[in-house]
Amino acid sequence: MSGPLFSIGGLASGLDTQAIIAQLVAIEAIQLNQVTAQRKAVEAEQSAWNRVRSAVTGVADAAAALANPGRLNVPVLTSSNPDAVSVTGSMTDGTALHLAVRQLATNAQVAATGFDSANALLGTGRVTTATGAAALGLTGVKAGPGLAAGAHTLTVTTASAAATLTGTAQTGPVVIDAGNNSLTVTGTDGAPVTVTIASGSYANAADLAEAVNTALAAAGTDVRAAADGATVSLRTADHGSAATLTAAGSFAAATGLAGAANGTDAVIDAGGVTTTLTHERAGDQVSVGGLTLTAGTGGLSAGTATVHVFDTTESMTVADLASLVGRSGAGVSAAVVTTSSGPGGTEILFTSRASGTAGAVTVNFDGFAAAPTLTTVRAGADAQVVLGGRLITRSSNTITDLVPGATITLNKVTAPGEDVTITAAVDPADLLERVKKLVSAYNTAYDTAMREAKSDPTGNAVGPLNSNRSLADLVNRLRGAFTSSVGGDGTYTALAQVGVRLGRDGHLSVDEAAFTKAVEQDRDAVTALLAKTGASADTRVAFISAGSKTPAGEYEIVVTQAAQRARVTGAAFGTLAAAETLTISSGSKTVEYTAGAGADAADVATGLTAAMRSAGLTLTATVVDGAVAITSDGYGSSVSFTVSSTGSGTGLDGLTGTGVDAAGTINGQPATGSGQQLTSADGLIVRVGVTAAEVAAAGGSLALAPLTYAPGVAGSVADLIGSFRDAEGLFSSVEDTIARRLEMYDKRTDDLERYLESYQRRITAQFTALELALARMQSSLPDFSSLANLTPAK
Repeated sequence: MSGPLFSIGGLASGLDTQAIIAQLVAIEAIQLNQVTAQRKAVEAEQSAWNRVRSAVTGVADAAAALANPGRLNVPVLTSSNPDAVSVTGSMTDGTALHLAVRQLATNAQVAATGFDSANALLGTGRVTTATGAAALGLTGVKAGPGLAAGAHTLTVTTASAAATLTGTAQTGPVVIDAGNNSLTVTGTDGAPVTVTIASGSYANAADLAEAVNTALAAAGTDVRAAADGATVSLRTADHGSAATLTAAGSFAAATGLAGAANGTDAVIDAGGVTTTLTHERAGDQVSVGGLTLTAGTGGLSAGTATVHVFDTTESMTVADLASLVGRSGAGVSAAVVTTSSGPGGTEILFTSRASGTAGAVTVNFDGFAAAPTLTTVRAGADAQVVLGGRLITRSSNTITDLVPGATITLNKVTAPGEDVTITAAVDPADLLERVKKLVSAYNTAYDTAMREAKSDPTGNAVGPLNSNRSLADLVNRLRGAFTSSVGGDGTYTALAQVGVRLGRDGHLSVDEAAFTKAVEQDRDAVTALLAKTGASADTRVAFISAGSKTPAGEYEIVVTQAAQRARVTGAAFGTLAAAETLTISSGSKTVEYTAGAGADAADVATGLTAAMRSAGLTLTATVVDGAVAITSDGYGSSVSFTVSSTGSGTGLDGLTGTGVDAAGTINGQPATGSGQQLTSADGLIVRVGVTAAEVAAAGGSLALAPLTYAPGVAGSVADLIGSFRDAEGLFSSVEDTIARRLEMYDKRTDDLERYLESYQRRITAQFTALELALARMQSSLPDFSSLANLTPAK
């Protein structure tokens, strides 16, 4: 409110008009002060209600931690030696694993040595890096001059095999004597070699194979024996259909090894160029798609390697090459390392980004005037774990596929004879701690409500919500949710039965001994008392969750359409006549897989599944009636994928797979389907694991055993507070009322302030006019001051 624009301040009247005006305005402002005080009281109510709401929200949070049965009785994973083996995730209650770490997975490293410094010029040449080539059975990969620089894919679509003869299973000790000790083998070179197996009794196939190898090695042949379980086999060192092997003689006849065999050809695809290797042995080289490949021992295995080609220039330094490799995404990092001062003391250390034998790296320098020396610093090694007496290998120290749901991390090799024990067990104190938090949250909310609603006969300390009926309603309803009987499995129906009681002071308390005893006697019954639960006699029906407005009771479930996975099926074929690259896309993920010429449906399904899984696609390829079928793990219309192909052999080109949602009714009302889940209008969610055949057999309407739902104490509390928080709930009602009252006082304040400003101007103008009038009167009167000096006449 502003002051007067003009005032003469009582100059004519001699009155303090400014003070008189201020006093008159103050009298008129009494009503404004009253409104301001009333508004502050409402603001105090608003702050108090916010404190109550915050405290009640704490109760809701604590109740939610108990209401969802999926959060209760979750086994805690522990390791007896987390420094060696740590574990996260989930496992079934009672699971115990005893394992020993024999070897950690390592990343392969190759050093290119002999450089003078990081700034030394390389000159022109080609550098080829390949990751995963060693897992294919290759010891070298070199790019030819006609191959473009950049990334290339190398795939062995069909593994090679040696010519192999397998004997009969050994059921007991085998006795070798003069009557059965002669063996004649003829390998690929066509020269028969006859050996005599040392006489004696051999307890198992491994011992017998060792004796055969001793004789074969002494004779100079590269045919070798191996123990395959309980059988002995003979195999050539070379692979492919050109590899031949025959075995004869008394030993071969006695052990079932007599006969002839040929090896299996490997099929290699490089950049769409396919080559079939009919004969291959260690050290052989073959050119495919601009790459020169060097075979290792043991033949070629199916799989994919990534090849990167880098061209250097006259001005490129050692450091430039290391940077180029590191930035290329080649699956290989490169670092310049100075191992000694002076000429030749600098090297480039190439390290595979992936651990394990599958991530092993090969490096080739070609065309350089002075090529560096390549040294394997460390071969990529797989992690080795002994579990249950069996050796298990993985390419990474982080193992996610040993126990479903659990991630086991290997940190160091365990001491000889040491086993690390991993256990999964429900924490017996978990339920108690959750209940104590809920009780504490309720008591905090109760104390907050009582403090804000307190009364004082003297009138000096009345709470802001002393007369708020909504607060009283909230407290009574919340107390009732904790103390009322609820449905369950029949063992417990009230908190008091498990040691949680309401005292005379309005607070809840927990008898920890009583609660612990109840849990020990029947954990499931205590869980049913607390959490939202649903049960059906039909194992195909599973309770998922319920909403805040889902009433307790029995629900009839009828399925009219079964959920289905996304699926496509190609055309049946024997073997592919030409290589075919399949591209599978689902969401933001895409993967390519090249099936080589000669691959059959099983080869394609196996390789395609591995490629999809490694790319994070939850899809599986199988063989159905001679055709490749691709199926999703998940169900429903939200799951889809597309397939395109460069060829027609698989019949998969242009196919799209989309899942189907379940459909049906719950208590006679249409339910919303999503995957295998059905959701009722009031929020009940169930999973129905039925098949399309079952629905069809029921005439298109499959009635399942009803599900009985009970909210439990924590569920009831959470649902009650959820109703408070609804758009038309108690919280909104109170807050809207407070907001309207504040708005009313704001409007009244504005009106009064405008009135006071007008009033002040009006009376100021009136007093000003009075002073001016008095001044004019005074100026019109005669000046009698001279009369004071007159002398009366005599």
